[in-house]
This record gives sequence, C-alpha cells and structure tokens, in this order.
Amino acid sequence: MAIDQPIDFSVPESTVMLAVYLVVPEAENTIGEFSLYKQLLFFFILKGFTSTLSQ
Repeated sequence: MAIDQPIDFSVPESTVMLAVYLVVPEAENTIGEFSLYKQLLFFFILKGFTSTLSQ
C-alpha cells in the first residue's frame, strides 16, 4: 500500500525524483510519436516503391 508524502524540496534527491517523474511520460510520448512517424514514412516509401514496380 502506497503512502502519500509531501515532497521535501530541501532534499536534493526529492527534487531529482520529481523531475524524473515529470519528464519520463513526456519522453515516452516523444519516442512513441517518433516511432509512429518512422513507421508511416517507411509505409509510404514502400508503397511508393512497390507502386512504381507494378507500372
């Protein structure tokens, strides 16, 4: 069972953990978007390449 505790900003480790807690989801979102972008780019390149072969 988790216990809620206030953040003590006088302890440097608490500030670092707060920063990690706030940044990791944003980094995961960016990685996911980048991965989706790569997949779409690959799909369109492959589709364009295969459509030129069928002509």
